[in-house]
Amino acid sequence: MEINKKYDLLIGIGVMLFSLFIFFYSFKFPKFNREGTLPVGPRFYPQIIGIGLFISGLLLAIKNKPIRIEIQKRGIKDNLKIILLFTAYIIFFEILGYLISTFIFILCLLYAQQIRKVYKTIIFSVIVAIALYVTFYTILKIPLPGGILGHRFF
Repeated sequence: MEINKKYDLLIGIGVMLFSLFIFFYSFKFPKFNREGTLPVGPRFYPQIIGIGLFISGLLLAIKNKPIRIEIQKRGIKDNLKIILLFTAYIIFFEILGYLISTFIFILCLLYAQQIRKVYKTIIFSVIVAIALYVTFYTILKIPLPGGILGHRFF
């Protein structure tokens, strides 16, 4: 399927608008971490993502030659699964808390990607969820939702 320059322009503008939303919405987050000791806080990463998306959208909007995209039915189904998983992760993030929702999300994501080794996926999900929790909550002092467990572990 050929995508012409008109679609590139429209998609590029859409990505730029979305990136501006991310960038300006991030100003609602605290500027610094809880203790104010680090110059980088919760708003830093979304701002970097917003800037990167804006540059990508701009490059897509102004490029000159059309691109060729191969669309496969399996690829669309896999992408929809991932989008649904992200949506569920966002919905349950505050309710269940960071540790539980991240563990379940990674477990389901690995399962959706046809990784079926149960013990390895459980161990990997636990390690990643705890490592990210320790990194963000304990080291960087970025507040994460405790959910039903609270912040009892670290």
